[in-house]
Amino acid sequence: MTHNDTTLGPTVSKRYATTEEAADRYNVSTESIRRGVRDKRLPALRVGRQLRFDLDVLDALFARPAEHDPDGSLTVTRPQRQTKART
Repeated sequence: MTHNDTTLGPTVSKRYATTEEAADRYNVSTESIRRGVRDKRLPALRVGRQLRFDLDVLDALFARPAEHDPDGSLTVTRPQRQTKART
């Protein structure tokens, strides 16, 4: 490795989607996606005024059974943290 080598190691390719792409992918409305972000149920990155979603994370979240609220909106529940019993 020379001093001019700017390689930091193997690159990891992440897949990101816009709000509209995420809604289409999971067959929900864009408002449901935005509501999930607002309610901190869906993780998102903000790029300027736009949202981007890591598809690997959303795939894992949407792979679990989702609950639909009576108004038709999507509720994605996060898994419960397991705590160690104190002895």
